[in-house]
Amino acid sequence: MNYKAIFFDMDGTLTSLATHQVSESALLALRLAQQNGVKIFLATGRHPLLFNPIINTIPFDGYLTSNGQYCYTNTKEVIHRNGIPQADKEALVELLETRQLPILFLSENKVYLNMTNQQVQKVLDLLAMPPISIKNPKACLTEDIFALFLSGGEELEQTIMEAMPGSKTVRWSPLFTDIIPKTGGKDTGIDAMLAYYGIPLSETMAFGDAHNDITMLSHVGLGIAMGNAQDEVKSAAKYVTDSAEEDGIYNALKHFGII
Repeated sequence: MNYKAIFFDMDGTLTSLATHQVSESALLALRLAQQNGVKIFLATGRHPLLFNPIINTIPFDGYLTSNGQYCYTNTKEVIHRNGIPQADKEALVELLETRQLPILFLSENKVYLNMTNQQVQKVLDLLAMPPISIKNPKACLTEDIFALFLSGGEELEQTIMEAMPGSKTVRWSPLFTDIIPKTGGKDTGIDAMLAYYGIPLSETMAFGDAHNDITMLSHVGLGIAMGNAQDEVKSAAKYVTDSAEEDGIYNALKHFGII
């Protein structure tokens, strides 16, 4: 198969969760893939303001952010945007008036929390994220929100989702999950990007390691799970490579003749 596009998750895939760095072998693999005419895309749950600094040095051809809800090209042309339904935002704001639930809001140009606590700080430290400003959650009512980041387990997740029927969760880990529109996901962002570039879905690959990557891995022509991925993620992939720390991206692209 002549693969023309590859989508890469960030945390635990391009970057090590232990060091938050991109290995030299992964950087080499991306560069060689582009030299061989393959387009490379970042597909992450993060907002651009929360990218690992080294990610900003990689010349991706396009970016799928907020789990595919806000997508743009390397020239900053926005080609896909899919916000949380207004009714869901209103219901969430009403819920937050009576419940102390920390939520990270991802809009087009801003990220902010309604409150913070030790659990939130633990997650921010785990992902090496910068300090986040605190704002009144009512701010979300007058702007598009592409994803919400919730620190907490499944019980807290269920409480919020009961109030937001037009949305769904995509969990990164037992510690945190994202809330996105029910119609969204990394797979929909991929479809928008491929339509823009005129690339068939069958000629695409994707790398991921977490539950929010499952729809992406099962959607593309060849889904590749990292060696450090959860078992459910590996089951959704067609191939399992080594971990991010063990040159997984380089080894897989070499195995399939991309580089």
